[in-house]
Amino acid sequence: MNILFLTNYYGLHGSSIDLLTYAKHLKKNNHKVFFVGGDGDIREAFKEIGDGIYVYHAPPHLPSIRRILLLKKLIKAWNVDIIIGVGKFLILESQTASLLFKNKHPVNIINFSPRHHHWEKHPCWHIPMVGSLAINCQYWRDRTISEYRWPEGRLYLLSARYDVPETIRKLPDIGNRKKVLFVRRLDFPKYKSVLSSLDQIGKWDIWHKWSVEIAGGGTHERLVLDEIERIKSRYPEANITFLGRRTDVAELMKAADIVIGSERVAVEAMAQGCITILADDDGLIDVITPENIEKYSYDNFIGFANEACDYREIKIKLFALLANETEINGVVAGNFDFIKKHLDIKVGIKILTEIVQKSYESSFARMEVPINALRILKAWAGVYIYLIKDRTLRSLWNQK
Repeated sequence: MNILFLTNYYGLHGSSIDLLTYAKHLKKNNHKVFFVGGDGDIREAFKEIGDGIYVYHAPPHLPSIRRILLLKKLIKAWNVDIIIGVGKFLILESQTASLLFKNKHPVNIINFSPRHHHWEKHPCWHIPMVGSLAINCQYWRDRTISEYRWPEGRLYLLSARYDVPETIRKLPDIGNRKKVLFVRRLDFPKYKSVLSSLDQIGKWDIWHKWSVEIAGGGTHERLVLDEIERIKSRYPEANITFLGRRTDVAELMKAADIVIGSERVAVEAMAQGCITILADDDGLIDVITPENIEKYSYDNFIGFANEACDYREIKIKLFALLANETEINGVVAGNFDFIKKHLDIKVGIKILTEIVQKSYESSFARMEVPINALRILKAWAGVYIYLIKDRTLRSLWNQK
């Protein structure tokens, strides 16, 4: 089967890594994969794995009629069977192209963010009820049913998207000096997570015993570097290293004892056998253990669906854990077993293959065509009405 993925851009972020993981395993199952998206840091990785790739050098951020016409040409050239839109407006383009050029129910994948504006009631975030929708965690699946009124039969949970090793590659080495790795994209507002967490762990009196590495890049790097300098000036013994943007995060995790992060970072850290502390924009949330891992997996290890623990409680829990090697081994092994059972890509690829097969075997009934065309047209109109309204209000505000 020839599968075309529409993605925003080939950037170094979680959605792109997810997409590459899906594609790699689809190819193992003898499917061909093609990509359309904007240029980005890991374009070559997409070229290496794809059977065909188209790169926008100035990608439109809104749905584009020009891009729909381009898709018509690519669908014919690549003999595409299924179109999968990944995220936001690309779902709308996938739905449009599927209806016009393939007469098949589209496959839609969306990785919802916790940002509140994803759920504001304006048309630009409306997802037409056309085809199937795969969602990255149970929390957003529940919200999609309640907010968008999607029927459960069309929704799929696609949280299993990680290449988890067969066994734990390492267990933390118990010693006097602990190595902490913080991985975070340093764009707004995610950079605040690093500042808040550094402030909290700084109150644990650990600078003379622990070393801290920060891996990540983005528009707010300077603020993080300034905070590191402030800590070093106040605590000369502090061993903090800023690593910048890295592509070898898995190797960095293997050398760490404790990893601080959320979402993909948290899952990959547990897969590597690290003690993992969940953190969001406001700082530390909790130490992940077999007793609470299911709770935090509910919202994709972002943490916003649960109240954060006080940083002093986290210190007590973490230090008690570090003092007991048997307990460390139990926590690390228990977390790994959960990840392996529920979040391994081998589980997810079965679900995605099922969705793709259903789409391949489907076709729009005669009465479905005008109904779905109206849904899609309404969404297109809503996007641009909102855009015009937003720009008009911004213009009026700037004139004041």
